[in-house]
Amino acid sequence: MKEIEELAVLLKNERPQEWESFPDIELYKDQLLGYMQRQRIWSKGDDALTGAMISNYIKMGLMPGPADKKYTREHIAYLTAIQALKQVISVADTGLLLRSRRESDMQRFYEEFRERLNGAMDVSAAGLCDVSDDELASEVLTRTLRAYADRIVYERMLAVLREREEARRKDEEEAQKKEKEDKKKNKTD
Repeated sequence: MKEIEELAVLLKNERPQEWESFPDIELYKDQLLGYMQRQRIWSKGDDALTGAMISNYIKMGLMPGPADKKYTREHIAYLTAIQALKQVISVADTGLLLRSRRESDMQRFYEEFRERLNGAMDVSAAGLCDVSDDELASEVLTRTLRAYADRIVYERMLAVLREREEARRKDEEEAQKKEKEDKKKNKTD
């Protein structure tokens, strides 16, 4: 089926660029927005990245702010991940996932992100060229049910991340409270 074969080709070829392909100069917001259109993130038409979205992501703590109104490769990597992840999970959960990553080096994180995205796209593209007109509805049902099962799994995993984040936050608050109490006690002694 021609339309599905074309989709398979797009899935195999339309991928976000490698870190090394990012501009090695800092970009202003309008330049960043123009660049992000070439990042090959599949999204709904009304979900195109805007300057207001970037400002909100910064305010929500999903990514660092610009330096002197200029954005770097790190910002491109964050925005690429945010734009892809928010197609499936909420922006708040996207932030949770980004904060929970173990890797502090954004280049390494982005390379892992791309590797995992490429693997997922390859799996999704696999077998598409073999789908006949008669099998189309069955293939849609199979992929929809797989998405349903994956959603059950990732929602539970996100719940675990939320629980861990909350426990970490409480531990930090208790440590700060104890530190204040100890300082106060030391002053009175």
